[in-house]
Amino acid sequence: MEKPPKTPRPRKGPIHPPRPDDSLHPEIGLLLERTIGRFVISWARLESTLTHFIWFCFDLDISRGRIITTNLGATRLIKMLRDIGQIELGEIHKFNLSIILDKVDILKDDRNLIVHGNWARNNRGRTAIISMRVKSEDPKYVVGEVFTRQKMQALVQTCDTLRLGLHRLHKECAALRNKPEEQHPEG
Repeated sequence: MEKPPKTPRPRKGPIHPPRPDDSLHPEIGLLLERTIGRFVISWARLESTLTHFIWFCFDLDISRGRIITTNLGATRLIKMLRDIGQIELGEIHKFNLSIILDKVDILKDDRNLIVHGNWARNNRGRTAIISMRVKSEDPKYVVGEVFTRQKMQALVQTCDTLRLGLHRLHKECAALRNKPEEQHPEG
């Protein structure tokens, strides 16, 4: 079976220089704050599912699994699972895992911006995340991206869908090994 095509990263919008009358305010509203919290929880569950799948592939219990995965961030978890999947999984499962991990990797960029960026609302009422970490094409500008509540809700849904897809793949692989899937202690 061929490798699945790489999932393309979505293009970010163009960088617009700030208007002379632009100003930012730190208040973003409780509904959006709640949705950000939902995303953070969904992402933590997704990372936990990545970790548990790695433990399954290496046939590790929780005490040994923690030693290997405790200090790994999402980038390393994704790479480790991709690498071990190449060795441990059959062709169709490798194919499906690759698609899921591509999407998780793309979502990780939004997660980093959501968690590490500075949230603000401009004087026109648009909510954005400003980040010094993300490099802009023009070094004299700071990167900002508009994140509406609807966009955040869609990201929560995407995160949950990827987690469930990964969980379903884990169950299929466990059934092929004739080994019951162990319940992950963190959900």
